[in-house]
Amino acid sequence: MSDINDAVAFAFANSYSGSGDWLNEGTGGSAHDASIDGATHTNNAPNDYFDFDGTNDRITIPDHADLDMGASDSWTWGVACFDTDWNRNSRGWLIGKGFNVADANGSWDMSTIENAQTARAGIRDAAGNPVDTSGSLSDSTIITLIGVRNVGDDDIEIFVDGTGTGSPATDTTTGSLANAFDVTIGAGGNNNTTDNWTGRIMSYCIIPGLALSDADVLTLHSQLINQTAPETDLVGFWGMRAASWILAGTSGLWLPSHASDLLDLV
Repeated sequence: MSDINDAVAFAFANSYSGSGDWLNEGTGGSAHDASIDGATHTNNAPNDYFDFDGTNDRITIPDHADLDMGASDSWTWGVACFDTDWNRNSRGWLIGKGFNVADANGSWDMSTIENAQTARAGIRDAAGNPVDTSGSLSDSTIITLIGVRNVGDDDIEIFVDGTGTGSPATDTTTGSLANAFDVTIGAGGNNNTTDNWTGRIMSYCIIPGLALSDADVLTLHSQLINQTAPETDLVGFWGMRAASWILAGTSGLWLPSHASDLLDLV
């Protein structure tokens, strides 16, 4: 199974410290920490979020080779978000790497469509420009938008709350999308001011090299919307209650002095 633990970059608003960068929780380390410019964090645990005012707020992840998409690369990206009125955003940019939603120089993005209450996942490339469009989005409800590029099937599909359109866009992209732009959240790249988004974002993820299956997209949806990422290498833990403890052997292993104090492995 593939899930958010395969992401090079992801972050949850409920893990934000309240100051400084929004720290990457993926495998890419500090190279993918996100800087915050204007977006306002609200502590609403466990559903923390960042507000974007639609004017000049953005969150930026620096350009890095990990985040460059080639013509033959599968890809998954997504956000958990909220808006009281999806109609008000004129080409709002949720997450992407490039300049704006009309860029034909090689960019990918998840964005809303002007006055249509829908979202789209796509690539802006003069060679192909494939875009898949969602159905109507629900106002005033936390939703997830996940885009999957599957080069094996030559398609791109957008999923809303884990459900795909069922009719992915045909991906005929032939050029490299490894451009030099940063990843931006809530606004287009290079300080572009035409695609700023109004609303809230709770979490994001970027998973290069993987086109998640429909079942795995559902898992990712749950992780994004609940702002949780279970460690895949944690198979269980020992439940403990108050007890006296003894040091066993030379390895430094602490054991309870009474067997009844060692609870079941869960």
